[in-house]
This record gives sequence, structure tokens and C-alpha cells, in this order.
Amino acid sequence: MSRALVEQDGVDLHSVDLEHGLLGDIVETEGRILAALEDAGLRAGHFYRTGHGRLYSALSDRHRRGLPVDYESIGVWSTTLTDGQADAYGGRETIAQLGRYRDRAHLAVPHALQVIELAQRREARDLGLKIARMAADTQIDAATMLAEVERRTVALSNSRARPSEWTTGPVLARRALTAIQARAKAREAGEALGLSWGVPELADKIPPLRARKLYLLAARPGMGKSSFALGVARSALKAGSSVGIFSLEMDGESIADKLIALEADFPTARLRDGDIGADWADVRQAAESLAGWPIYLDDRAGVTIDQIKSRARSLSMECARTGQPLGLLVIDYAQLIEAPGYTGEAAIARVSTGLLMLAKELNVPVLALAQLNRKCEDRANKRPQKSDLRNSGQFEQDAHAILLLYRDHEYNPATADPHDAEVIVDKFRDGRTGIYAVSWDPSTQRFGGPRRQAAWRSAYGGHR
Repeated sequence: MSRALVEQDGVDLHSVDLEHGLLGDIVETEGRILAALEDAGLRAGHFYRTGHGRLYSALSDRHRRGLPVDYESIGVWSTTLTDGQADAYGGRETIAQLGRYRDRAHLAVPHALQVIELAQRREARDLGLKIARMAADTQIDAATMLAEVERRTVALSNSRARPSEWTTGPVLARRALTAIQARAKAREAGEALGLSWGVPELADKIPPLRARKLYLLAARPGMGKSSFALGVARSALKAGSSVGIFSLEMDGESIADKLIALEADFPTARLRDGDIGADWADVRQAAESLAGWPIYLDDRAGVTIDQIKSRARSLSMECARTGQPLGLLVIDYAQLIEAPGYTGEAAIARVSTGLLMLAKELNVPVLALAQLNRKCEDRANKRPQKSDLRNSGQFEQDAHAILLLYRDHEYNPATADPHDAEVIVDKFRDGRTGIYAVSWDPSTQRFGGPRRQAAWRSAYGGHR
């Protein structure tokens, strides 16, 4: 945008002539320029004058319906309008003067970008005023205010003018082929194609965790979902990925104990009771490993989905600065996240959608833990199903995969092996569903190991 244009309009940050001329360009080209303007990001809301925005929408609508958008046809159309309708489009004079613009259609896209930029500057100015009002409102706590400021700032940034976001066939094919070649090369080199689940028995059975996906791990209390998730986190950390953990249930000391127990293969009960004995060297070595891992923990309670998104964005930027990009986010657990203004299923839906958008925005997998209701305990077969999730509709839709944990010994201690566990894959968009038998070490709370070979059988009588 030219400096003169800003100076011409001063603090008002608008140009009525520029907007009117852009509408004239549309008529001059009989609507052919509309596709390029839409690709540039121009929307009716970018026009300073409401009438100009409505006229832009009307011209776009006529063109989409195959109606002529030349000057003569628009003149005929204007005669069908009542005085009130014409005023809504800026007045009859505004419509009548569209034909005065000639031989400047090549400037339409640059002019559209100027209109967009002026609109964004007005938005930025208005945002500054809103921030000042929020800062002066003592009824709004600082954390809520800062989260809202970040949300509005990100929304403003995302609205900036950009080229068309449509991906064409040649570009799509080139990206796909490049990704396939990279996966093939990694496979030949024995490299992982995603983050490991940290359970040996699952290594060749279900696909690894991949960026931009939401994974849901659910179980009844006491089944070990936090231990399973920390096993995934530990595997990612040992592979060199930075990991962020939002723990809304367990405190940091408990999580550290679990990670040290997993790393040292040491009973968690002995850590809890201070019964270390002659094994101090192993515990210290595991603690030193933990100290060297790029792990980031937030164990504050009562957080909102907007606060989690804000803190995760800040963490991603911090990890990028350290040279160890964020590779995984763990949320323990999703139903404890608050969504102010929403209750019940609507609150869960807002949380689920927020976590999925966060995975896409930060380009990382998000592993969210969830609590199951008691319905499974009322059945003869107590293995859980994804329908046991409370208000689970949106999570079922958003999750790339849903894994459920089950240990029969919790219900049948006299007959079931305490070292047996099952990972029930109830949904996997690029994998198969079923039940995977894995080992469970009650002392270290570790899933997976050499105790028994993995077995698979369909949970529902066949592949789905």
C-alpha cells in the first residue's frame, strides 16, 4: 500500500474512491476478475462502506448464478430496486458511476490487496482499543485477558491477505510424491515414520503417532492410562523430540516418580515410600536422564482450552528457539479442561475441536487422555468401548485413533493374570481395529515388554 494512501485518509484508514473503483473494475471485466479477487482474499467485510461490501456480494452472487455483470445489465438491475434497496448498496449514484472506470482491470488485484490491508489496519486499531478497555476492566482477571488478547491477535494475523489457499492437482501430486519418497527412504534406512507408542508388542501392529493428528487414550480409573501416556512421552523424549505435558490431574512430583520408575525399571511404591536401599545409583542415573530430556510440564489445575492453546503455542516457539522442535503434546486428561460459557456435551465438543486444531496448528500429534463412564462395569464383558466415553460424539469424530486400556485382573483378581493387559483399538483411520495383548508390570507400571508375545484378535469378529 502506498504511503500517500495512508496519509490521504489519515486516522480513518479507508479510501472510498479505491473501493468504488474496485467495484468498477469488476463491472469493466464483466465479472471475470472476481475469481482473482476472491483468491487474493477479498471479502465483503473488508470494505469500509457497508454499501460497497453489499454491492460486492451482489456482483459476486450474480456472476456465480451466470447472470451478466456488465455495466448495462447492472444498470437494468438497479432500476428494479426500491429506494431503500438501492440505498443499501450505496445509493443509485454509486451504482450508476461504476461505468466510469476503464482500462485499469490489471490493477484490480493490487487494489484489492490495498482494500484488505486498510481493513486489517482498522481491525488492528480497533483491537488496540478493545485491549485498552479490557486492561482497564478490573472485573476481568489478567490470565483471561491475556488469553483473549492472544486469541484476537492470532485471529487478526490469520486474516491477513494471502494467495489462494486452494491446492492444485500438480502441486498436490508433487507434495504427495515427495512425502511418499521420504517415507520410503526412511523405511529403507530403518527410521521411524512417526512417534513410537513405547510398547514393543505394538510396534508392528498399529501405525505410529503422526503430526497434525488427535489421538484419544481412554480407560476406567486405575487401568494405567497415565502410565501408558508417559511411556509414549518417554519414548519420544529418548528419540530426541521435545514433549509438552499438561497434567490436570497428577502433580509434577508424581509424574517425575513415574518417569524415573520407567527409566530405572524400579518399583514406584518403593520410590513413594523412600525405600531405595542399595539402588540409589540406578535411581540417580534415571533422574539424570530425566534432567537431560527436553520435557516441559504444566500441572496447573482449572485451565481452559484457550489457555492450553496459548501455552502450547508459547512452548512451540520456545522449543523452536532451542533447536529441539516440539514433537508431542500430552493432555491428562481432557474432561478436566474447562470451556467457559459451555456445559456438558457442548463443552467437550469445544475442547475436542480445540485440541484437533492445536495439533494442526503446531504440526504435532496430540495425545489426549479421557475417563470412561461406568457403563462397561454393568456388562458381563467389561471390556470398554468408545461409546463408554461421556459425551463422546465430537471426540469420536475428531480423533484419528481411539485406544482403550483394559486389565481383566482389576475385575477378576482370583482368575486373571495381574501381568496381562489389553490395548483395544476401537478406531484407527489408517490402521485396523482390534484387541492387542500386551504385558503389564504392576510394580513399575510399565506397559509392554518381553513377558509374552503380542497377539491380535478382532474385537468385533473381523476387520472393520
